[in-house]
Amino acid sequence: MDKRSFVFILVLSIVLFFVNVWILPPVAPPQTVEIAPLKVNPSERFYVLENDTQQIVFSNLGGAINEINLPFISNKDNISIVRPIEFDREIEKESPQNAQYPLMAATFFDKKSDTIEPYLPKQGGYTPLLRRATKGKNGGYSYLISPKFYMGQLLNEEGEYEGGTFQMTKLTADSIEFSGTVNGQKIVKSYELVSPYGFKMSISFGNAQNLPLFLSNGISEVELISGAYDPMIQTLQVRGDKTYLEKTALPSKDLGFYPAQNPLWISSSNGFFGTILSPDFKPSQTGFVARKIEGENCPTRLHLIDQKYDLYPVKSYPAYQVSKQIIPQNGTFTFRFYAGPYEEKMLSKASENYAQNPQFEQAQAVQGWFSFISAPFVRFMFFIMKICYMFTNSWGVSILAFTLVLRLITFPLNNYSTKAMQAQAQIQPEIKALEARYKKDPAKYRAEIMRLYSEKKINPLSGCLPHLVQIPFLIGIFDLLKTNFELRGVSFLIPAWIPNLAAPDILFSWGYPLPFIGNEFHLLPILVGLIMFIQSKMTAPKMTAATEESQRQAATMQTIAPIILSLIFYNLAAGLNIYFAFSNFLGVAQQFLMMKISGKSKIQILKK
Repeated sequence: MDKRSFVFILVLSIVLFFVNVWILPPVAPPQTVEIAPLKVNPSERFYVLENDTQQIVFSNLGGAINEINLPFISNKDNISIVRPIEFDREIEKESPQNAQYPLMAATFFDKKSDTIEPYLPKQGGYTPLLRRATKGKNGGYSYLISPKFYMGQLLNEEGEYEGGTFQMTKLTADSIEFSGTVNGQKIVKSYELVSPYGFKMSISFGNAQNLPLFLSNGISEVELISGAYDPMIQTLQVRGDKTYLEKTALPSKDLGFYPAQNPLWISSSNGFFGTILSPDFKPSQTGFVARKIEGENCPTRLHLIDQKYDLYPVKSYPAYQVSKQIIPQNGTFTFRFYAGPYEEKMLSKASENYAQNPQFEQAQAVQGWFSFISAPFVRFMFFIMKICYMFTNSWGVSILAFTLVLRLITFPLNNYSTKAMQAQAQIQPEIKALEARYKKDPAKYRAEIMRLYSEKKINPLSGCLPHLVQIPFLIGIFDLLKTNFELRGVSFLIPAWIPNLAAPDILFSWGYPLPFIGNEFHLLPILVGLIMFIQSKMTAPKMTAATEESQRQAATMQTIAPIILSLIFYNLAAGLNIYFAFSNFLGVAQQFLMMKISGKSKIQILKK
């Protein structure tokens, strides 16, 4: 591709961009739900238990949990590890009435006065772990979460709640108790906060009727990682004296029932956050249910962002509700819940609070389509990054340092590859001579080529080895950014440009969303393509009038490849783009030095 063709493609892209943004008519705005505002059940009351890492809101409809809000880390509070991300800031700006925590007025136990007092909603400062109701702009509610979706709710086999209003019978600073009936069975529910994230729950039956009930694990809010929604259900199975982590397929229809399973715990996560339900390990209490809930029935908060263009339609984000089966018997059942970030230290600390050691830390499994390949690379890379972080105190710099370490480790292989490519370039005249001599005898030509490679001790595939070696590490760092909570919400260089290493960078944004690109311009993928373009030009042979068409096509593909790569990386995490851009930059530097050392006086860089 010559200079004029490249300029033409660039100008055409810019023109199409401006046409899409300013000339094309905007899409018709979706119908709003403000026409008929909803109202909460007038008999529903809310109660708050709160500590440094969690705000749990209880409802008297079943004595269950309808909100769990996690406070952000601050200079005054460094116990919480949750950082705000762009979604938190956008919702607080565009829909401040939905950035209140709790969403509705509640009651709490004031330790200072030793009395029960009103708890008024606070503006901002938290992120919701569970999906919540949505307040309308003109009062009332545009969406309400049904009590059957509350965490800790007792449901029938059809997933419906058949209980009534419970009575709050006890409230302290870190515990609450409710009493009521479900299906005619007398029930007492008790909750006790457990640090850092989660709580202990007990359910007592007074006149058990042996009717199966299902204890809900709640419905996690949506978390997008590199623009993708990737919910996951896992179980920790016990076989003999060993435990095995198993991934459960998400139900494609309404229901997935696993009657014979009695796992140590059941996890329902969205990538960085989730809930884990660990029941009493009783052989008679087997089975759990996974239900798919359509997004319209349990909407994500993301639909509040850029509603004019329906950027995040609720139907695109279904929910998955996991419920543990209970066969009621007179007596008390106990359950351990973790509800918070899937971060290794926090999960381990939560497990230490229980004598049974539920091993919550195993829930932080490597995620991704190729996790069975990438898992060891993820652990290796994050181990090196943690060592780098000890010295740099910056995860962004740690990614750069890790990339440098990886380049040093693979330097002998890259050095060998560069020398092999140079050796192949030196024998090109002999290859062309053989091609002309045996033009009518392909078999003889291939035999002579192999003889020539053998004589010169050249492996024709050696130039591909560095690229093949990079593939598992590239997949690994992609999965690492989906797995390790430590990188979520961490900014780098210019916070306004790279506010979150686990999400795409944002140089600037606009209103009208474009196909594939959306409404944000990401610069890092463009830099990745540019560096790759420079690298391809450094190794490209000089074009002459005698250059064959196949070589010209190969050169054209080398020019197009960076554009394709930029498109592939466009919506991926900033951390991944930083890794790949810096890795390619080091590759360019290494190649430049190797060619200098080998005596190449003329290097074709961006040749016209």
